[in-house]
Amino acid sequence: MRFKATIVLSFVLVLLGAYLYFVEFPSEKKGAEEQLVAGKLFSFSTREITRIVIHRPEGVIDLEQFPEHPTTPWRIFNPVQTVANQQLGEALGALVTDIKASRLVEAKPADLVNFGLDPPRFTVIITLQKNNTEIIEIGDENLTGSDLYVRKGMGTGLYLVPAGIRKLLSKDLYAWRQREVFPYSSFDISGMRLESEKGMLELNQETEGWSMKVVRPGQRMDAAAHFRGDGTEIANLMGSLVNLRGTTFIDVNKKEKRSKLGPPLLKITVKVGKVEREAFFYRDDEDHGLIDVVTLFDFDPIFQLSEKELGTIEPPFDTYRDRRVVLLTFPEEIETLEIKRPDEAFVLKKTKGKWQIEGGNSAPLKEVREISRLLADLYNLKVASFEDTLDLASDQAGIQNPRLQLILKGKDDKSLGEIVFGKIEGEHVMASSSAQPFSFMLHKSILDRIPRKKDFSPEEKSKEQSAAEPIDP
Repeated sequence: MRFKATIVLSFVLVLLGAYLYFVEFPSEKKGAEEQLVAGKLFSFSTREITRIVIHRPEGVIDLEQFPEHPTTPWRIFNPVQTVANQQLGEALGALVTDIKASRLVEAKPADLVNFGLDPPRFTVIITLQKNNTEIIEIGDENLTGSDLYVRKGMGTGLYLVPAGIRKLLSKDLYAWRQREVFPYSSFDISGMRLESEKGMLELNQETEGWSMKVVRPGQRMDAAAHFRGDGTEIANLMGSLVNLRGTTFIDVNKKEKRSKLGPPLLKITVKVGKVEREAFFYRDDEDHGLIDVVTLFDFDPIFQLSEKELGTIEPPFDTYRDRRVVLLTFPEEIETLEIKRPDEAFVLKKTKGKWQIEGGNSAPLKEVREISRLLADLYNLKVASFEDTLDLASDQAGIQNPRLQLILKGKDDKSLGEIVFGKIEGEHVMASSSAQPFSFMLHKSILDRIPRKKDFSPEEKSKEQSAAEPIDP
């Protein structure tokens, strides 16, 4: 009986094994394949990637990722050692992490040649945490050209994935490497400093705009002059900085090249958050039409760019100064305007939306076009040239005995600034204002656009015009 029971039990086990082999295991495998098709090819995250090697017809691109690095986590180690294009590195990481198959073509493909996989057109080897490895082999397009045949290494199934991945993998070394001297967005830059034989210019973003610190040649740092910066001009400067790109690169013998460089033409420091990036600009000793740019990051190449590009970076420092004579948000915020000349003084005041001459009759002025034009002129008034070394109390400035003063006030008599016009020199007039710490020049035509009291009196204007008309003999 025991023998018969053993035979029966063995038979049952054989049947169970056959069921598992022919039914359950294939079902589980098919279920896994269907699940794989429905989802992503891989389940790792981008931060787990430490290395991606792309084998392609033009050669190998070997990239490594250092996820904890704050600014340049992606680097190239082959065919050169340099910093990678960070946006392309991130795009590559996202591509291999999120790649999805549209369907399973064959579970066990027998003839890979017909699919462009013997050998594959591209092979991407992904290393995770320096230990585990995943592979993607990429072949030809399908008949519609919308997908590519891929598999995950030897003995795996054949899948279709979107053909767009080939565009990224086909990029050359020039595209994969970092070409920007300052690889930032201009919106991220919070400060910068330019140093050359022309002096030092430091720009910092403050709550209410940009501040400037200027040290002229021969001055000490503690003698720096402080000004407001012009937001538009500084934005143009930042745009020029982030668009500085190497056209050629020196990747080998960098120390030897640096040792032959003379004093820098220019040093630029850019601040992003708490990180500062310094770049030194030199005239190339072999080709004087080229500028060599050296940074302090070992993996950076020596960037080479044309001297013409450098010329866009360092115009006169005064270019970046705020040239507004008065600080107005909009012209209409002026509600009181006091005009003083040696022979005349009067106040224009807006009451309940109507302009009138204060102290005269209370009737609203009819000739308000003069006021509107003047407010627009004051809002747009810009310094023609700065005269920082000129003493405001000197006779040359003429500010102590002004030919004209303008006092501006807003709502509730809030002060909006003052402009004082002094001595005329040629086509310009010396001036000072509460918005500018030093004397400056304006084009003298502004004096003719500031009205007199008679300009608002039709009777006085009529008398003056009649007196000016020639007598018909």
